[in-house]
Amino acid sequence: MAIQTIYGMDYKKSLHLYVLQRDYVSERLAITLEDVLSDDNSTGIDAVVKAFLTRCSTVLYDYIYSFNPKFKKYKQYMLCHNKEWAEAVREMLLDMVMYHVLNGLDSTILNPLLNTSPESRVPVLTDEQIRQAAIPEGVKQKVKNMGWNIVWYNFNFDEKLLDDYANEELLIAEI
Repeated sequence: MAIQTIYGMDYKKSLHLYVLQRDYVSERLAITLEDVLSDDNSTGIDAVVKAFLTRCSTVLYDYIYSFNPKFKKYKQYMLCHNKEWAEAVREMLLDMVMYHVLNGLDSTILNPLLNTSPESRVPVLTDEQIRQAAIPEGVKQKVKNMGWNIVWYNFNFDEKLLDDYANEELLIAEI
C-alpha cells in the first residue's frame, strides 16, 4: 500500500499527517480563511492560515491517537494508507475548521491562567472543559463511527509495515 493522495489535503511527512489545502477549505465551506484569520496587526497571513490548518490537524490526530497511544505508529500508517480513513480525516478536519471559525478560538491554546482563574474577567473554564472544547461533538461522533475510539489492549500487526512506511516517507517531498 502507498500513502494515499487525497483531494483537498497534503500529506505532511514531518508530522505524519494530512493538512487541508486552503483552496479546498474555501471550495467546501464557502469561507476564505485569509479574511477570517486576518488581523490588523497580522503581516504574514499565509503563515497564519498554514499554521491554523496544521493546528487543526495536530489536534485531531492527537485526539485519535489518545485512544491507543501504544499503537500510535500503526494508526499513523493506517490513517495515510487506508483511503477510507484518510477521506474520513478530511471530513473531520473540515468540521474542525468550521467549528473553530464559528467559535473564534482554539480552546487548546487558551491561556489557562486567564481562563481558569476566578480573578480573571473572562469566563472561568476548567482544564477538562478546555480539553473537551478542542474537538467538536460532530467530530467525536465521526471518530466513534469509524471505530477509532475503541481501546486496543492487544493488537498484532506486521512490524515490517512501519519500516516500509518510514522508507516511503523518505521518498516524498515535504509540503
